[in-house]
Amino acid sequence: MFSSSGSLARRLRGGIARLRRSLRVQLVSWVVLTLAGAICVNLYLSFRSATAAAQLVADRTLLASARVIAEAVHVDHSGSVEVEIPPAALEMFDTGFGDQVFYRVTTPWGNLLSGYPDLPTPLVALKGEDLTFRDHGIRALMLDHPVVGLGGDGTIAVTVGVTHGSQYAIRRQLWLSGFANSLRLSYWQALSPSSVSSEDFRPYCVCETLCANVVVTASIRFRHPWCRQNCSRSFTP
Repeated sequence: MFSSSGSLARRLRGGIARLRRSLRVQLVSWVVLTLAGAICVNLYLSFRSATAAAQLVADRTLLASARVIAEAVHVDHSGSVEVEIPPAALEMFDTGFGDQVFYRVTTPWGNLLSGYPDLPTPLVALKGEDLTFRDHGIRALMLDHPVVGLGGDGTIAVTVGVTHGSQYAIRRQLWLSGFANSLRLSYWQALSPSSVSSEDFRPYCVCETLCANVVVTASIRFRHPWCRQNCSRSFTP
């Protein structure tokens, strides 16, 4: 039993040693490793690009909603500030992904006109920010909008936030689409014979040219059109 196990181990080691000496295995390994690295880089870059695009779409929608709400704010004859939230400002987030919308409208003096009083405010106006509100992850944006009749510094602050449902859906779709395109491009560039110069195959043609520091026992038969057309010897499969 021990002799058979030892023989199997020797055959396994011999097979591994032959694979290490095989030029074909080395070439395939380098191609596979290079392609795998390119795929990982493309996956990361595609994710970052998709995230930026999805955030841009969400910020533009938030800004449009905040402007619609801000334009509905008015000052009556007695000087009181009133606002009636237009349905269109909230309906633009109805994309079928079950997003929840939160908003807050405040005067320059900090008085709440409408919305959620505890809704967090982004640090920078007109710039979307990922926040947490009542155990919900949201994308929020704040707009300072002037209102006629409020005095010299009559600007109201409108903050609108929405959950990440549609944003993540857009990111996922863009990510998979971009990654698929990058994968196809990497495949054709790395594996398509037409993308490799014929001169690159000169050391590996059917001629009896051996690579330095590689032990081979026979001619290297790399079936490529360059070999068939330019080999001094007849091509033998």
